[in-house]
Amino acid sequence: MDLLEIPVPTVNLWRGVDLGGTDAIVTLLSDDDLADLEVAAVDLVARGVDPVDATTDDLPLGALEPLVDELRHEVLHGRGLALLRGFPGDRCT
Repeated sequence: MDLLEIPVPTVNLWRGVDLGGTDAIVTLLSDDDLADLEVAAVDLVARGVDPVDATTDDLPLGALEPLVDELRHEVLHGRGLALLRGFPGDRCT
């Protein structure tokens, strides 16, 4: 049996066609979400914290905490990915 034919029973194993389009994985960030993220990012830079090494102590989420918890759960225990939309390309790269 080919390795690709072995069934692996897990929710985060999928093929693109299984998603039914990107709507199932998209989270549209609101203007408030983006403003909160920008404030947090500027604060990290001002304190010299490397975002890769940032911990929850370095980055209090405030109103974003429920959204981030939901995304974390989806990535770690759900489909394994999340697509964030709404970032303004002229400010967030």
